[in-house]
Amino acid sequence: MTTTTNTTCTANNRIQAKEGSRDVQPCSPPEPPLDSGGDDTERRTPEANPGLTVYYDGGCPLCSKEIAHYRQVDRDQRVRWVDLTEAADELAEVGLDTGTAMRRLHLRKGDGRLLSGVPAFVAIWRQLPGYRVLAWVVERLGLIRPLDWGYAQFADWRFRRRCGDGTCAVDARRSV
Repeated sequence: MTTTTNTTCTANNRIQAKEGSRDVQPCSPPEPPLDSGGDDTERRTPEANPGLTVYYDGGCPLCSKEIAHYRQVDRDQRVRWVDLTEAADELAEVGLDTGTAMRRLHLRKGDGRLLSGVPAFVAIWRQLPGYRVLAWVVERLGLIRPLDWGYAQFADWRFRRRCGDGTCAVDARRSV
């Protein structure tokens, strides 16, 4: 008599064998890692999460639409969204001037580190339901650098278009 085992997945995606079944069901892929650096700070619950602060150009219609979408998805408010056109003082506190901040999306992690471009997007996606898998795929396939190159091309074009005359529409009176 041959005994077969069936594998089932536990909540933490460890395989447990059950005696007497012919079908072997693999575990679903593990939840994507939240921080490739091996530190668990981004795995914390929203209350304990030190948080991310995203600096985006609220004067850019495309940027505003994308951020509005992310804000809707961010039901747990894991990310703080800052329109840089209203926050020149805060930008200065984190070491960004308005011109630099307007060129690319920037993000400040809870530990104070700044990210920009695609690494910033990946950090955002790690926090948002429905986007965690995208972050995992981009990291696992080694796509951050090539996507960041493409994003830099687009961001430079967008910046030239928005700020072509050397000035950008930033209302310093509304700085926080």
